[in-house]
Amino acid sequence: MITRYGNNHGISQAGTEKMISFEILNRFEALSIEEEIQTFEKSTVYGDRMRMQDYTVATNGVRNNLPNEMKTLLSSNHLIPGLMKKQVRFMYGAGPFLYQEKMEDNHMKRIWAERAKHPTFWKWLSSWKANGMADDVQTYIKKVATNYYYTEDFFSKRLHNKSRRVGGNGFHIRGLEHVSTHRARLMTEKIIPGSEELRDEDLTWVGIGPWDSPWNKNIELFSRFNEADPLKENVSINYIKDITFGDEIYSTPTYFFGLRDWIIGSNLNPKYVNSFLKHSFNARIHCVIPSAWFATKEKKFREYCEENREREQRGLELIKEYEGVKLVSDTGAPFEFDTSMVQKCVDLKIEQLTTVMSGEGKNQGKIFYSRSFRTENGIESWEFKEIPTNYKEFMTSINDYDKRSVRVVTEGMGLDPALSNIGSEGIFSNSGSQVYYNYLVYLNSLQYAEEFILADLNSALKINFPRIYNEGFRLGLYRNVPQRLEETNPTERPSENHQ
Repeated sequence: MITRYGNNHGISQAGTEKMISFEILNRFEALSIEEEIQTFEKSTVYGDRMRMQDYTVATNGVRNNLPNEMKTLLSSNHLIPGLMKKQVRFMYGAGPFLYQEKMEDNHMKRIWAERAKHPTFWKWLSSWKANGMADDVQTYIKKVATNYYYTEDFFSKRLHNKSRRVGGNGFHIRGLEHVSTHRARLMTEKIIPGSEELRDEDLTWVGIGPWDSPWNKNIELFSRFNEADPLKENVSINYIKDITFGDEIYSTPTYFFGLRDWIIGSNLNPKYVNSFLKHSFNARIHCVIPSAWFATKEKKFREYCEENREREQRGLELIKEYEGVKLVSDTGAPFEFDTSMVQKCVDLKIEQLTTVMSGEGKNQGKIFYSRSFRTENGIESWEFKEIPTNYKEFMTSINDYDKRSVRVVTEGMGLDPALSNIGSEGIFSNSGSQVYYNYLVYLNSLQYAEEFILADLNSALKINFPRIYNEGFRLGLYRNVPQRLEETNPTERPSENHQ
């Protein structure tokens, strides 16, 4: 028997046990699938590289899928996106400013310059959108910082003014654009077999496109930025990465693989709880059905099926059903006896019992049934036994795991609980002095990441404004250091009754 669902889908059923689903494709759909398969076969992954037509692509992660895997896994987590956003906000502070370094009492200090002292530089930064850049400099920095905190690397597109070689008045570098790591891969025109080492210096091209669809042909090629000849190309893309042990091409996020299983577990916890509340928060009954009941029903079904055959021969009206089970087909022909009739009868009885248990709610009652045989005392009756469910123990174990995963993830991300405002019992004392001290330590550590995040901007500063660069000015992100309460004027302190 074939049952169709819509125009293209259906189920082919043979008897009560064998079932095959099918989908009907038209000629053009089938050809499209074959073309995609053939195109995909041309992009074959070999370890750390992949062939794409005449290029060798350095793959990022297993099957070139690490950035996309991270995006899917981390965006579903209840904790990490918020922590990442907080780190970006700490990093960005009050935004970009020029500074010079000065050594005082064996301490390196930054001397920040007011923006009014270098109007040409700030005019250039504020001109990006007007000159056709995708974002202004503030948005560029925030995108780069976000990318860096997730993957510890990023791509930056450098657009040059075409007039730079013919005496034009424009700056050499028109502006910068952030390119997401999951859309960019390093490539080379060389065909490098798997037996040879794939080296970073060979990867002179950057391909941008939807790498999660390797059969997609919409990959744009750009020259990779070359520090030795920075103005060679009108457009080039720079790849900036942190250093990770054992990685020669791409950077591997320090936190990710150590926390990966904890993140997966943390993502599954809400699903476990919701599934438990939906399907298990109800009465559970074990229904014991006596074997004699099955025998009685089987006997009745056999008798009625036999009687229907006799009635059909005599031209009498047939018995159409028994206990809700049909005994006659839609065409009016009597059914032959089948053991599935008894099973359908049981299913209907259990369905009736479950409906009574559920009442107005949903999933409030579940029944498991089994078949019993005559006991030594000769008892044969339906029995209902409650199945104990340890709701509290299950929820407690889920909550304990969630607390543990929160602690492991925050520690692995390197953000102190006093700063993240995420902690668990007994981990830290939430005193003002400790928060202040941890904040100072954390601010002091941000300079390391800042060097990567602003690397391309400071490179552009060197090319467009060599005088300012040679005076020792660099672009940094200014972050205010709050005063301790005892260091402020008593009249400026918040009142205890302040709301």
